[in-house]
Amino acid sequence: MPTSHLQFPKHPALELSGILEGLVHPKSQGDDCIRIYGVRGWIRNRIGNTSNKQISKELGVSYKNITNWLGNGSREIGIPVEFFIKLCHTYHLNFDEIFHSTRFGCTNSKKYSLPGSLGPDIAYLLGYLMGDGHLANPGDTISNGSNYNAEIRITTNLVEDLQLLQKIFGSNFSYTPTIYQEHSFYRLVARAKVLHIFFSKILNFPVGNKKKATRVPQIILSCPELERWFLMGFFDADGSICKLSQKYWNIRIKQFNPKMIQECIRIIKERGINVSGPYIDKGKRNGTETTSYVLAIQKRSEIEKFIKEFPSLKILRCEILAEIK
Repeated sequence: MPTSHLQFPKHPALELSGILEGLVHPKSQGDDCIRIYGVRGWIRNRIGNTSNKQISKELGVSYKNITNWLGNGSREIGIPVEFFIKLCHTYHLNFDEIFHSTRFGCTNSKKYSLPGSLGPDIAYLLGYLMGDGHLANPGDTISNGSNYNAEIRITTNLVEDLQLLQKIFGSNFSYTPTIYQEHSFYRLVARAKVLHIFFSKILNFPVGNKKKATRVPQIILSCPELERWFLMGFFDADGSICKLSQKYWNIRIKQFNPKMIQECIRIIKERGINVSGPYIDKGKRNGTETTSYVLAIQKRSEIEKFIKEFPSLKILRCEILAEIK
């Protein structure tokens, strides 16, 4: 089924705080800082005739750097976020006035926009990412010479899902990650330090091996409707709906982390849906014994409630919809 059948409302949207502070990332060899772009004219309009020399003195920054950041050169090099925050505090500038017109990036990277709030589309993306995605540990070795591994990847066998996630990235971050095909699977890959820091520090998404760290992000816990969209994304990644016989269906979510399964059960039950489990599922993966935890919805009336409350892509594609109609 086309991904366009899953529509994201604009609300609710939770305001994100501490975005600038979260982006502070000191420059070091092989690891550039995050810079803010598109603010030179706005700053000059707000601070009037204040000279570069005076700004240099008040911020404790070299005159050369101030001239580079706020000068009229044809190539804008951006202002390191750390010093932009200091400048705003020193001259009482309200960054909210210009936030949506700015871009963030490193000296030689692409420039990205950032959302000021978290809505249903980002909640869905976080759910899918928590299920079938991965944020690299920034300290992991990479081959391009950078000391910060900024890879974000999501792997699935359904390219239509990744195309939807591409659109979410595009509308929120002005960036479209690449989709690669690997045998029978597809992989969406983003390599962007700004976005990696945004997800890991501002949205508090786990980096590296998240097997024991899967969770509903703290910010989403404050809004039941965003929890619903998060679970829809998580179900599309880690859930299943299958026909057990001519008449009976089964909905399942399977996870290595029992705490995550308990959170899923809570969200589903709060929507008035009866859930069975969690059940322990023993198995093997790459020759290693594994223990997973499973929730199940098996009664037809409860499955119909789930479909109504969580009409995710996996549900929209399922033939059970035709049976119910």
